[in-house]
Parts: sequence; structure tokens; C-alpha cells
Amino acid sequence: MGIKERKDRQKTEMREAILSAALKLFSGDGFDNVTMRRIAENIEYSVGTIYLYFKDRNEIFFELHKLGFEEFYKRQLAIQDVKDPLKRLTEHGLVYIQFAIDYPLYYDLMFISRIPGKTIKSQHDWKSGHRTYDLLKLNISQAKGAGYFKNV
Repeated sequence: MGIKERKDRQKTEMREAILSAALKLFSGDGFDNVTMRRIAENIEYSVGTIYLYFKDRNEIFFELHKLGFEEFYKRQLAIQDVKDPLKRLTEHGLVYIQFAIDYPLYYDLMFISRIPGKTIKSQHDWKSGHRTYDLLKLNISQAKGAGYFKNV
């Protein structure tokens, strides 16, 4: 392995360490109670090091949100081949529950924690969140189109 590859690996590892520490802190203490300094202390690096990877805690929060929704979306896609729309919608709910079990910290961050509005609003490209919601709406629409939920 060359120097460039080693440095790239170290950057990736540092980024993952920052995100992992931030996920635990945001989930446990809430967004408003987490600072860049606390994240840095948690991974035993200087706060300046954190700023080499992320401009602020909003950017870290958004990145965690994005990663969580990308994983959730992959799980949603895995059930899209279920033919019956009502069964697919039921499976969608089960995917949601299983995601909460498998990724409790991400689940808390994505669905329970208060999302700092400016964090999401300031990001013009929040595809990962929108596409999961769009897929749910599609599944509901197809179930309604198949005659389910007639009175809804």
C-alpha cells in the first residue's frame, strides 16, 4: 500500500470516527447539547481536526441523516418486488420497524429527535430523505389504486 492509499484510508477512518461519535452524542444528548468540542473530546482529537472534515455540527448532523436514510431506502427497495400493494405496504411497515431495531441510534436521529430546521433547509440536495418518503407515497397510492383504503 502506498502513501496516498494509507492517507486516504486514514481520512476515511477519521471521518467515520467523527460520525460515529456524533451519532451517539446527538442521539443521547440531543442536537442542541452537542458541540464540535464535545465531538472532538469524544474521539480524543483537537476540535481543529474536526473542522478539517466538517464545517460545523449542522453538516455532521445532515451527513448522519443522509447516511441513515440511504440505508433505510435500500431496505425499502428490497421489498418493492412484492406484487400485492397492500402486502408491500405492510412489508414497508415491517422494514421501518426492523430498521429501528437494527439501527436504533439512526432511527432516533431520523424519526424521534427534533431536526434542526436550518440544517435540512440549508441543504438543497436532500434526495435520500425525499426518495424514502416518495416511495412510501407510491406504495400507498398503489394500494389505494388496487381498491384498498376505499374510504380514505
